[in-house]
Amino acid sequence: MGRYDSPAALAALVQPHQVHRDIYTDPEVFQQEMKHLFANAWVFVGHESQTPNKGDYFSTHIGTQPVIQVRHSTGDIHVLLNRCPHKGTKIVIDRQGNTGKFFRCPYHAWSFKTDGCLLAIPLKKGYQNTGLEETDSGKGMRSVGDVKNYRGFIFARLAEEGMSFEEFFGESLSSLDNMVDRSPAGRLEVVGPPLRYMHHCNWKMLVENQTDTCHPMVAHESSAGTAVKLYEELGLPEDAPKPPRWRSSPPSCRLTISSKAWASAHGPTGMGTLA
Repeated sequence: MGRYDSPAALAALVQPHQVHRDIYTDPEVFQQEMKHLFANAWVFVGHESQTPNKGDYFSTHIGTQPVIQVRHSTGDIHVLLNRCPHKGTKIVIDRQGNTGKFFRCPYHAWSFKTDGCLLAIPLKKGYQNTGLEETDSGKGMRSVGDVKNYRGFIFARLAEEGMSFEEFFGESLSSLDNMVDRSPAGRLEVVGPPLRYMHHCNWKMLVENQTDTCHPMVAHESSAGTAVKLYEELGLPEDAPKPPRWRSSPPSCRLTISSKAWASAHGPTGMGTLA
């Protein structure tokens, strides 16, 4: 029996004025998050333009679960668990590529169609009268619980049942609509490999860092301060259009200029204290 098996124990970790450090460091809390949060949430997997051709695949993770986004022979995009149902070996180890008409396990050569269905098993006679065809493993690679292609953005939910995509995101989908609608073609495309950051920390630390608008004035003082100084030297009216170079500067620099938070030495932040 673990310390955080009950909802009450987990809820007690968060208080109005502080959160307990176990939220960031306790392995049991992390496993509970993987089991209940990431399994039931709709998580962004990739963009359809990353798998434009039949057989194209893109591998990533939902929580700790490795998955594959793949373009099937029908043109549909599927999201499969990246493991062979035979021994659990990863089917693909490359970040992306084209598998052709089928996947082939590198361990025992089981092969699967690009929708996950079992295609062939070497030495198939050896499995006769074992009941394999009646098991989930005998059906092929397992798909995630549900997949949604929203205007080219591929989202997946690991759980078979749960909140619908539209209910989960609600009105926040307007942010994606706004971004896509600004394209003259009404669609977006990922050009070139995405820039990836590997953060060796609890996943919540990264989220907090991205939403904390107070730290740039300290941690990024040199870049943000320089941007403010150069902008002020332009002597532009407050309502003047911002120069293109400024618009392409880091978000933290743009924030300090537009909100004038630099001079007052504080800005909006969602950070709390750690118990």
